Amino acid sequence: KQLFDKLKVRKEEIQSEIGGEFDWERLNDKIACRISVVRPGSIDDEEQLEEIREWMFDKLIDFERVFGPTLAELLE
Repeated sequence: KQLFDKLKVRKEEIQSEIGGEFDWERLNDKIACRISVVRPGSIDDEEQLEEIREWMFDKLIDFERVFGPTLAELLE
């Protein structure tokens, strides 16, 4: 929870670097916390499914690029 709180202080910076608004869920009654991003679409449509896959891959790369160094810095 402490690490999540430290990340959330940098929420605007992180969202700006990745692009978009995220859902920041502390989940006080759980062990884990969650930071997620949602994209509308349907996996039933093959064309949309391919677009969703590309979007997910791009977001995954962006999350690693931003959260990797940020987490390493906060864990020092």
